Amino acid sequence: MQNIWDTYRKNSKMNLIVSGSVYSLMQKIFQNNKEPLFGRADNIIKLSAFDLTTLKEIMRDNNPNYTNDDLLALYTFTGGVPKYVELFCDNITLSICGQIKRLIEDYNIIVRQRPILAKEGSQAVRYEIQDNFIRFWFNYFDRYRSLIEIKNFVGLQAIIKANYSTYSGIMLERYFKQQFAESFQYRAIGSWWEPRGNQNEIDIVALKLEKNQAVAAEVKRQKKNFKPELLTAKVEHLRNKLLPKFQFDLVCLSLEDM
Repeated sequence: MQNIWDTYRKNSKMNLIVSGSVYSLMQKIFQNNKEPLFGRADNIIKLSAFDLTTLKEIMRDNNPNYTNDDLLALYTFTGGVPKYVELFCDNITLSICGQIKRLIEDYNIIVRQRPILAKEGSQAVRYEIQDNFIRFWFNYFDRYRSLIEIKNFVGLQAIIKANYSTYSGIMLERYFKQQFAESFQYRAIGSWWEPRGNQNEIDIVALKLEKNQAVAAEVKRQKKNFKPELLTAKVEHLRNKLLPKFQFDLVCLSLEDM
């Protein structure tokens, strides 16, 4: 293939597109200087996860009557990664331990999070699994491996169902951060908490492009659980400590706002 491509490349009127789902293998073939096709790629496209608009279109195609809770489930379990979305929508059982191992070893799936506007050396650090599917895997399948080993899938299902509201509520916060980012109206988006004891935590703080304008959001699956006076107190604390000149819009984001 190397010989044919080098011989006829300039005279042929064709584009050769090579697509692969194993990132490490594709990188080896075209970027390892010991491989025959090293340096032959004119362009390399790394596909990212589907954006939220595309996820909604996929939901409509698969279930025109989907609810926002259904949409949150798709986002929670897949993060918009095309292969995971395919598995989820096709109702294929997730028994893909080999792929999990490969994702852990070949991808940087752990991210370091600091409170918004925190300096690089700040001690207020959290480590999170960035990949939604992997996060779900470790939260349930790895943690309750003993149930899988004895084939107690009914018990595992019961645990997931009982905890789903709490777990998906956390992922809902991640969903809205992505929604904020895709609006292109902000210059910084994150969470805020204090180093000791994670006091006065605010789910989402987004600094607008306009000077001294920001949004502080509390994320709840259901708006009835929102306590506006508590968010007001937290924002006042943040304003006094870090952003004295900022004007904040205070909102509660729920399933209704997806």
